[in-house]
Parts: sequence; C-alpha cells; structure tokens
Amino acid sequence: MDIMKILKTNKLLGLLGLIILFVGVIGPFFVVSLFGFSTSTALVNHWEGIVIIILIVASLLFMYKEKVVELVPSLKNNPFVKKVMTQKYKVLLVFAIIIAALVIIELISDSNSLSLVHFGWGFYLYWIGVLLFGVHTFFYNPDETSKSKK
Repeated sequence: MDIMKILKTNKLLGLLGLIILFVGVIGPFFVVSLFGFSTSTALVNHWEGIVIIILIVASLLFMYKEKVVELVPSLKNNPFVKKVMTQKYKVLLVFAIIIAALVIIELISDSNSLSLVHFGWGFYLYWIGVLLFGVHTFFYNPDETSKSKK
C-alpha cells in the first residue's frame, strides 16, 4: 500500500502524535544542572502545558467526533455539536500550530536562563508529537477515507 494513501485515510498517525505529545508535556521538559545537582520541570507545571493538554483533548474529540456522538446520542441535538460536525478536518492544523507556538513562547520567556537549562526527553518527545500530528492534519483527507470504504 502506498504511504500517501495511508496518510490520507488513516487517523493512526494523528493519534500516535497526540499520545507522544501528551507524554512530552508531562515528562521532564527542562533540566537545570548546577554544582552537581539537577532538577527538572514538566511543561504541565506551566500555564502553557495546561492549555496544550486542553488542546490535545479537544483534538482527540474532534478527530473522533463521529464516535463521540455515537457513544453519547444526546449530543446529536446540541447546536454547538452540529456546528462542530460540519467543520473541515483541517481545523486541527490550527491546533497543531497553536501547540507549537505555545512552547516557542515558553522558550522565549525563559531565554535569559537557558545557559543553565538543558532540554529533557519531554522536550524532544513534544516536538516529535507536534511533527507527527502536524503531518497527519496536513495529509489526512476524510473524503479519501469514505471513498476507500465504499
């Protein structure tokens, strides 16, 4: 099977990206070492991390909106849910951009102390997750998925 066809018809890359992104947010993001002692902090300990977790949950709900409505039938009549159901899938690309921008803001605000700060494994997982999620939202096409199921 062709890689482009898989990217256009499968949500697995997006789900994997969001899971890795979540682990990156709760893992050690910054590590500070001084005089042989070190400590780390997770992004979730900052307001940016909380916002990112909210965006991850919102992205998951949007990715699987049909399943969510199927599991909670009372949502079908909700006007907000009806509006969400008609939105294009590419709106998730906006979430990916906001998620990336929040960490850039955090890095810029902490740039004065970066000489003592090193990046933890959470930082690298975070960017891998953002990259996978961004690639997924860019290539995934729900129209291709419905064509392949027919």
